[in-house]
Amino acid sequence: MKFEYKLVHHKAKGFLGGKVDIDKMTEEYNTYGEDGWELVSVMDTNKSHGESNLVIAVFKREIN
Repeated sequence: MKFEYKLVHHKAKGFLGGKVDIDKMTEEYNTYGEDGWELVSVMDTNKSHGESNLVIAVFKREIN
């Protein structure tokens, strides 16, 4: 069994804490799911003092 992987990042925006557009992420991730991608991990990167910089999602799907 072989897999391919896709990393998707979202920039956290805003003052103190950084926020992402959840509705945009949901729509985008559902599109990936329809194309056979499975979400396997989500992580964030820290800018400073606990504030998020990027949210990174890892998807995989089987290749033939």
